[in-house]
Amino acid sequence: MSRKPISESTPLLKPYFGAGAPARARNIVLGTAAIATLLCLPYGFYYALLTPWLLVPFIVPVAILLAVVIWVLPGSRTAPVKTMEGMLFVLFAALVAWPNYLALTFPGLPWMTVSRLVGTPMVILLLVSLSTNADFRKKLAEVLNAVPAVWKCLAAFTALQTLSIVFTSQFGVSISKLVVHLTNETAAFLLCAYMFRRSGRAELWAYLLWGFAIFVGLIGIEEFRQQRVLWGGHVPSFLLPPDGLVDKILVGSTRATTGEYRAQSVFTTSLAFSEFMALAIPFPLHFAMSRTYRPWIRLAGGASVPFIVLVILDSGSRLGLLGLFLATILYLLLWALRLQRKSPGNLMAPTIIVAYPALFSAFIAASLVVGRIKAKVWGMGQYDDSNQARIDQWHMGLPKILTHPLGHGVGQGAEALGYFNAAGTLTIDSYYLNVAMEYGIVGFLAFFAIFVVSAYNGAKYSLLGDEEDRDIAFLMPLTAAVVAFLAMKAFFAQEDNNGLAFMMMGITVALVYRLRRREAEGNPRIVPAGGRSGRLARI
Repeated sequence: MSRKPISESTPLLKPYFGAGAPARARNIVLGTAAIATLLCLPYGFYYALLTPWLLVPFIVPVAILLAVVIWVLPGSRTAPVKTMEGMLFVLFAALVAWPNYLALTFPGLPWMTVSRLVGTPMVILLLVSLSTNADFRKKLAEVLNAVPAVWKCLAAFTALQTLSIVFTSQFGVSISKLVVHLTNETAAFLLCAYMFRRSGRAELWAYLLWGFAIFVGLIGIEEFRQQRVLWGGHVPSFLLPPDGLVDKILVGSTRATTGEYRAQSVFTTSLAFSEFMALAIPFPLHFAMSRTYRPWIRLAGGASVPFIVLVILDSGSRLGLLGLFLATILYLLLWALRLQRKSPGNLMAPTIIVAYPALFSAFIAASLVVGRIKAKVWGMGQYDDSNQARIDQWHMGLPKILTHPLGHGVGQGAEALGYFNAAGTLTIDSYYLNVAMEYGIVGFLAFFAIFVVSAYNGAKYSLLGDEEDRDIAFLMPLTAAVVAFLAMKAFFAQEDNNGLAFMMMGITVALVYRLRRREAEGNPRIVPAGGRSGRLARI
């Protein structure tokens, strides 16, 4: 019986088809398969021998194989958008409302935190959607091209993060940190840019952020009252890693010079807690000042502002007060400018704009003259050690940055700096210094540019849109929060809230896309994305 020859129209495995490949190509495939099979023998031997001490390097080939499999998947007409959206919101909750240092710890496996359990399948679904669904790629590209400078800077920064693996001295640690960055920051940004182009999503996210701030704030107040972490001593052993790191977090935080307790709520430190509360404050303030919401929502938003101030004071952090001041005063300025643009006859807007320099100067003067305000904002003698530590770290770091312009590797900033505090702990205080140490000068510029461009476009387009469009109006608190984050990172290197900041930038890009698209449809002279003509281009 003669065998029917394989042709391009002969189905092999739907939707794959025989392509009539020549013998040379088939031999290359067979040779590759044979070599891969032989390599699996030593791979399996050393995996069994060295696990769990060298687990991460052995996961890399599996990750590469998974990426190849995703790349060769056939096309699909639909993408799991609803599933990814649900995972994104769960990741959002895990980052800000759950102690992420509590994780499942099994022998031979890395920490399985909530963010990893949710973020890993979310990233896989995102990669599958990008690989198999042309419509998903097209819509995402349209959104990103509304503010092309942001995604280009993000792509450059992500590439530099990956490249820095070459220079690391601890390969396993750097790979683990890179995965966290790609999940909580890059993937979260892309999904927010895609998901939040839909009406109502930004408002829902803002409501959730407001609710999470109240939730963790109440925990912080009760913690400050009891002078201890509320769940300390009640965590089951399977959620505690054996290295004792979490035990130190559960002890709580006090200021060494005064013995004053500092609330940290669900975060690893009081500084991260205060940073989150400062990032959250523009949103209840927005609900309070927007005339489109019901009176009870506006009253609740107004009452939340002094509550957040109280929580930040309980954290004992100047960082939170700095972020609170910047976020509040910038939001008020954007709100006044928008009101003046929409209601030229309203006297409130010009009053705030004219008084703005005076109010800013009065606050600075009060912070320098009034003793209690000065102690909270600038600090007194008890802060001298931390101030000097930051200065010393920059003096140590600058020569090392210049000698390693491409960085020392992701997750290796503190190790490369080599600074130990009075307690003998390896530390680094400024995230700018940390970024420059890990990714070099170009990496620092790319990171800084992401936030500057995002904040600029958020402020620029927040002045547009109808009063009734609630989603577009959220560009004001988003911009205020991003600027506050950028300022606080000069004094705080921990990455607890970095994922939240990248989400904010993704939402900003999505809202700018919606506004540009709507304005372009209403006025054909306006070029929607990347154009330079029309009313939008002249703002």
